[in-house]
Amino acid sequence: MDRNLNSIAVDRLAAAVRARLRDDLADHVRGFPEHGVVEVTTPSPPRGAVVVAAVSGDAGSCAVVRYANHRALDLGVPLRVAHAWSGRSAMVTDLLLTSVLFECLGPHDAAAAERAILHDPDAGNALRALSHESRLLVVSSATGLTGSRLLGDTVVSLIGHTACPLAIVLPSAGTSTASSWATRSGAAGLNL
Repeated sequence: MDRNLNSIAVDRLAAAVRARLRDDLADHVRGFPEHGVVEVTTPSPPRGAVVVAAVSGDAGSCAVVRYANHRALDLGVPLRVAHAWSGRSAMVTDLLLTSVLFECLGPHDAAAAERAILHDPDAGNALRALSHESRLLVVSSATGLTGSRLLGDTVVSLIGHTACPLAIVLPSAGTSTASSWATRSGAAGLNL
C-alpha cells in the first residue's frame, strides 16, 4: 500500500478507535502508518510477559502475527499466537495456528512461538481475560474490512477494556494462504 494511503487509513482507524474510548483515554491512541497499526495504551503499565497475536485465519492474520512478532522482539518477550473458538475440534484449531505461524514468520520464529487455543463462544471475552497476562494484545481491525466498516465486533468489544495495550492492525490487501486453508478444511467461520 502507498505510504500516503496507509497514513490516511491509519488516521481513519485511529479516529474510529478514539470515538469508542472515554474522553480521558483519547490521548492513549497512537498511529504507526509504517506498520498499518493503531495502538491503544493503558493508564497503568502492563504486567504481562508475552505479546499475544489473536488470529482468525482471515486475510489479516499474517499482518497481525508479523507485527506481534516485531513487537515481541522489541520488548524481549515471547510471542503467543491465540485463537478463540467454539464448537470446533482443538486439532483443527491447532492446525490453523501452525499454518498461520509457518506461513507468516520464518521457521525459527514460528517454531519459537507459543500457541493458545481459547475455548469460548465470545472471542472478546476470551481475549479480555488473556490480556491480563499479556504485555500487548495484537488483533486485526476487522474480518471483512470495507470502507464503511473499519472495526469488527470483537475489536470494538476490546477497545478500552483490556488490561494491556491493544494494537489494531489493518489487514494487508492480499489474502493469506491460511484463509484459503481454513475454507478448504472446513475451518471457516472461526473468525474473531
